[in-house]
Amino acid sequence: MAMDPTNGHVKAWIGGINYKYFKFDHISQSRRQPGSTFKPFVYGAAIENEIINPCDELVDEPVTFGEEDGLTGSTWTPQNSDGKFSYESLKMRRAMGLSINSISAKLMKQLGPAKIAEFAHKCGITSPLNEVPSLCLGASEVSLLDQVTGYSTMANGGEKTDPILVLKITDKVGTVLREFSQIEKAAIKPETAYLMTYMLQGAVHEPGGTAEGLKRTSIVAGNEIGAKTGTTSNYSDGWFMGVTQKIVAGVWVGGDDRSIHFRSLALGQGAKMAMPVYAKFMERVYSDATLAIEGYRKMPFLKPDNFTFDFTCSGKVGQDSLATNQQPVN
Repeated sequence: MAMDPTNGHVKAWIGGINYKYFKFDHISQSRRQPGSTFKPFVYGAAIENEIINPCDELVDEPVTFGEEDGLTGSTWTPQNSDGKFSYESLKMRRAMGLSINSISAKLMKQLGPAKIAEFAHKCGITSPLNEVPSLCLGASEVSLLDQVTGYSTMANGGEKTDPILVLKITDKVGTVLREFSQIEKAAIKPETAYLMTYMLQGAVHEPGGTAEGLKRTSIVAGNEIGAKTGTTSNYSDGWFMGVTQKIVAGVWVGGDDRSIHFRSLALGQGAKMAMPVYAKFMERVYSDATLAIEGYRKMPFLKPDNFTFDFTCSGKVGQDSLATNQQPVN
């Protein structure tokens, strides 16, 4: 699914292989675990609640949840995807770009699941979210429609825009029977939304970022583009979310029977299953001169008025910091 976050116009909607044989829409009807593509809502909630900013650092180390976190009779220590902890201090953008599970777990410890679920719902997630520690790693099932709507709120300066599939309905002689216009609602702080577009670019530009492979395509140069990959247990679901100022697109790859899966991370991760679909789609978008005339071209994210932030992290940082320049186009 692809949508213009500024007006809600749906530009692509492919919910299955062939509707003639399988009448089920994987965009709006299907709900699957989003894996790490849910993490931006965790980081976004932490920024919105002024727990962190992109320049803060946390250590990649084990985090254990127990009775104080709502677990009864057991404990849970989330592992990173490679089963290792680096014990390094990581800035927030790098931690999200590398999709470090332990950092998401630390933010869950500080915020609690209720605030994270509340933030996600504000952004546009309509699916019920289980308010448990594993929410920070994308354990609660959501739809692709939810994900695209939620990410669009971050790209649209904190304004949530409902997707629009049909602009108007006419009769056979052209009389307009009904028109549909965008419904926009202030959801999160504009500053939070803009900082999240910066954070999302970490997956592409941080060394070792999970979407670093996009730099081998033509869609990154001269563009500001954010991304997040997602992979679920047993590699049953591969997700990719791509964010630009004019297009937010999401890709889910998987089998209807969840026993269908790849056997290794090398093949089953979102960066291998889903990211190539996004890259080819965006390459075709940017090569279409007609779409460029309509405004669908490479551009930076729009910065809120009177907002500055030290993206070099060289001085005093925080959402109220005044010393700095706007983030450059990469």
